[in-house]
Amino acid sequence: IGFRIRADRPPTVKFYVRMAQPPYQHVGLEKKIQLDDEWQELSFSGTLNGSEFDREKHPVIGVLEFGGE
Repeated sequence: IGFRIRADRPPTVKFYVRMAQPPYQHVGLEKKIQLDDEWQELSFSGTLNGSEFDREKHPVIGVLEFGGE
């Protein structure tokens, strides 16, 4: 998963991947990201997992949580 991101003030955000449909289970790639006013190009890869996750059946989305201290 890759994206570009920046912020007007330097918060910390948490990025993770979860299922895009019920049960919305967190399936991996959790990272804390320190932002500033410069664009950053980020890319994460890894193995997705979870007790309910089946990659053939469940689409996933990336989630950013602001204030991920």
